[in-house]
Amino acid sequence: MAVISDYPFFKLNPSYKDDYQLYIDLSVHILKSQNQALIVHLKNFLVYLASPLDIESIFKSAIEQISLTDEQSCRWILQNRDYLLPEIDLVEIAQQMTKIILEKQGFIIGQDFQFYNGTQLLGCPYVVKQLCSNAHPELTESQNKLFNLMKEEFLLLQPPNFI
Repeated sequence: MAVISDYPFFKLNPSYKDDYQLYIDLSVHILKSQNQALIVHLKNFLVYLASPLDIESIFKSAIEQISLTDEQSCRWILQNRDYLLPEIDLVEIAQQMTKIILEKQGFIIGQDFQFYNGTQLLGCPYVVKQLCSNAHPELTESQNKLFNLMKEEFLLLQPPNFI
């Protein structure tokens, strides 16, 4: 079964991780500090050293690591996700993870589910039930943990109102 890292958006080149591990480790340390000023300095620092796509991947790797080791810090990051814009859009990542999970199960966006106001997912009760599960084989362990925290913090799952 394919995992989310098989998709280009989530692909991390093996040499990339070695080349940028120092930046990932630095990002983990600063993001865990929960200090907005330090995060701004980190973003300014990375702009001179990496491309925008690399910065997004660095932050994504750092946030996934944090989700496995420090749930409180990860929740803070998700609650304060605007601090990381425009380098990484965690709402967009949550939407992409959701689409991959549901499309792998045969659901069709626009027909079986859709996003409303960015963080609200409307779908048939079966879609909502599938996403409420805490285990998604399409995701790696760290992506599963991050996605579950995203669901708790800002991704609103609800069936449509049938009037």
